[in-house]
Amino acid sequence: MSSQLKLNKKDLASVNHKMKKLEKLDRDGLNRSLKDFALLTSREMTRVAPVDTGKLMGLITAKAVRKTAIVESKADYSGYVEFGGGKSRSKDRARKIPYFYPTINRMLTALIMDINNKIKKALR
Repeated sequence: MSSQLKLNKKDLASVNHKMKKLEKLDRDGLNRSLKDFALLTSREMTRVAPVDTGKLMGLITAKAVRKTAIVESKADYSGYVEFGGGKSRSKDRARKIPYFYPTINRMLTALIMDINNKIKKALR
């Protein structure tokens, strides 16, 4: 049993046009979205990070390379702030102040919505 699909020229041209839009989105739009994600996420982390000396805020960095966004905190003690533990002068050594992962999760939701909107716009 064989199947056939027939498209008129107008429909085929429309499909090809939308495919080209998606290719352009893949090439340009997604890279822009990742770059925005990295920058906005690092700004938000800097805003919500606990401040003692300001060193932690200054060591939050972001960059987007090809189809990868990198947001990191280069302070040696970042994990202790996020998850608690370690040596501390305070009586509450297990004190946690999550600033990294909650921000990443919140901003990932925004990134996914942005990409979905760009795809919908490209397919109109």
